[in-house]
Amino acid sequence: MRLGPAASAIHRDTTALSAHWKWTTLGPILAVATVFVLTYFDPFAFETFTERPSSALFFKLYATLYPTDMRDNITIVTVDDATLDLYQQPWPPSQILHADLLEKILTLKPAAVLIDILFLDERNDDFPALERVINGYHRNGVPILFVAASNVTRARKTARESLQRLSEDGEVLLVSGDLLGEEGLPPLYSLQQTRRGIGHDMTPAALALYRIVCKKWLPNARCDQSLTGELAPMEVVWGLAPAQFNCLRALDSPALPLSCEDLATSWFGRAFQLAYDAFIPALVRASDPVPIPYHTEMSASVFAIGNDDNELRKLIEQKVVIYGSHVAPTKDLTLSPVHGLVDGYRIHAMALDNLLTFGGGYIRRGSREGFLKDWTYLQPTAIMTIVGLVVWWNRRRIVVKYAHHEDANLAIDADEAALGWIHRSLLVFVPLAAVVEFACFHVSPINWLGILVAVHIAHWLERRFIRSFRPEGREPTPSLPASQGDGA
Repeated sequence: MRLGPAASAIHRDTTALSAHWKWTTLGPILAVATVFVLTYFDPFAFETFTERPSSALFFKLYATLYPTDMRDNITIVTVDDATLDLYQQPWPPSQILHADLLEKILTLKPAAVLIDILFLDERNDDFPALERVINGYHRNGVPILFVAASNVTRARKTARESLQRLSEDGEVLLVSGDLLGEEGLPPLYSLQQTRRGIGHDMTPAALALYRIVCKKWLPNARCDQSLTGELAPMEVVWGLAPAQFNCLRALDSPALPLSCEDLATSWFGRAFQLAYDAFIPALVRASDPVPIPYHTEMSASVFAIGNDDNELRKLIEQKVVIYGSHVAPTKDLTLSPVHGLVDGYRIHAMALDNLLTFGGGYIRRGSREGFLKDWTYLQPTAIMTIVGLVVWWNRRRIVVKYAHHEDANLAIDADEAALGWIHRSLLVFVPLAAVVEFACFHVSPINWLGILVAVHIAHWLERRFIRSFRPEGREPTPSLPASQGDGA
């Protein structure tokens, strides 16, 4: 077959363009394959390395936008070192002490109380005092819930049987507090019914509290009747703006390196503050992680040091109270992207806040079931496959557009310009896709940081691949018209 003059000129410049399928098809395939290997098979721990900072940064920034409507409806009371010192008790303290503190909470008329302390001590001679207070909660119509010990603990059988007996009588509700861990990521909050050797299924603590207080005590909450049956685990979203009580306490505490006035609570301000903190050594960072709790949190010692009952009533009356321990030997820590390592009782408070705020639209962490069980890991490849198809289509257009042009360099220049435009568009599209997935589909965001890194790698490989087709000794055309470089 005889070539025309223009085609002959292109063929003389480079034999690569005569086999243009390598240029139009092989390049996009190699880029997509590179991203697939990096993210799915993860041979260099690329996905693992980027997923945690990607998720953490997203939730650190979203925390500034998290609604605070439900924040002040939850109060945390802790048995801490100050409480033990005041009552001259060791750890674990007598159950008489717990009974005394819970009785004082009852007098302030809470909406419900969750006990996140496992009674693992071998004593049971002081359990009647606690049982008497539990009966008082039942008589006053205040639900009291206990996070139950599992079979693997050394819980004394008699204490478990006593709680189970009270549960069967309807005086207490035994609930679970299970967390599901994924390596390197904050734990998921299980919303599944569980059984721990006590003879019946237990509802997760946050879900049980949600069903108790939603309509009766909190009419402004998102009360969703669909939260039944098989429920996906919750990606707990943490708020940033601390309760006013905690801000006042921070001012009086020299141990806290930050006050609420120093904490940027706007999206842009927080982004700037995080960027600023990144250049400060970790030991002297003040705002990341945030040292001030989100929900109102007080020491149980306040009930015995002459505090104004009216002030305490404002913090407890008609509110959900979570009663836990903050003692060094028994700390049960969990990871918050906003507050770092926190006591386990705080995740019950935040999970309940999420349910009251989002209802059935609470955030899930991707899909792990059925056909889409690997979707979280295939998202980068799906995005890059779409990009690869766009690049392939654009290169086919370029081949047709410059088929009769004598300078093969112009086609390569047009391809590089279009590839650069696609690359810059992805820098906006990928974070936007993470926001849309979170806001519209109630799914924790894709590994947007990892995808951006993969896009940069693929773009670099593609540019090297394209330039290998440039005729030897030929430089890029210095003045390519914009209409030729936009890929249109």
